[in-house]
Amino acid sequence: MGVKRKSHNLDETLLRRAKRVLGASTETQAIHDALRAVLISADMVADLDAARGLAHEGGQRRLRAGSGSVRSART
Repeated sequence: MGVKRKSHNLDETLLRRAKRVLGASTETQAIHDALRAVLISADMVADLDAARGLAHEGGQRRLRAGSGSVRSART
């Protein structure tokens, strides 16, 4: 695994909650685990879409954001 040091502004409450929910011992582990979970979810959605015969136009699909808005995600 290639690792690159990064500096990001993160919501501390969100990070603390993710760390607790994921059972991570460090913030870095929580971020890695959360990113992996997002990728697994995206793969699952793509697999379900493929099973239903849905094509992703231009490599993109529409995802619903929590606030009811819609955003695009690369697959």
